[in-house]
Amino acid sequence: MCESSIEADLALVFECEPDVVAYCEQPETIPLRLKGRLTSYTPDFLTQQKDGVETMWEVKPSHWQLSPYWVDRLSTAKRVWEERGYRFQVVTDHDLRSSHLIANLRLIYPRLGAVTPAELFQVKDLVDQTSRTLNVRQLMTLCQVSFGVVAAYVYAYCWEKLDQQLFDMSFPVSGGLQ
Repeated sequence: MCESSIEADLALVFECEPDVVAYCEQPETIPLRLKGRLTSYTPDFLTQQKDGVETMWEVKPSHWQLSPYWVDRLSTAKRVWEERGYRFQVVTDHDLRSSHLIANLRLIYPRLGAVTPAELFQVKDLVDQTSRTLNVRQLMTLCQVSFGVVAAYVYAYCWEKLDQQLFDMSFPVSGGLQ
């Protein structure tokens, strides 16, 4: 259950991030002492990555840094969570929505569930056997698969290679590729 559209966007990123093996919302409430007063704090998410790293996530509108209350509260929460062995990360709407990532994930995610392993390996085999860079439309045509299959391949096998320009996910995906 997400309490805002920004949280829903971050959950979508977690769903598609191959290094995230598990996540949960509102994981644990901890006591905080702020300006001599005892209060409580609950982060928005907890993620666990393949390498075992656990991160507590707080999601805020980008203007939160203008509030001394939130700056103090979140810096105190960060210190407490890190003392307990967690990473602590604050993410804003600007962090999530300043590129085409969320729009692309919203388009791709509903199509990911209908992909068979055979289709996925068909795309992987073609890419492994070619030395040229292929765009999404070329992969769809050469493999005779749907956009969802190519999208699933990208997230299953290419996430860590995106910096090698195999696929440019910062470019908006056209609805015409469906």
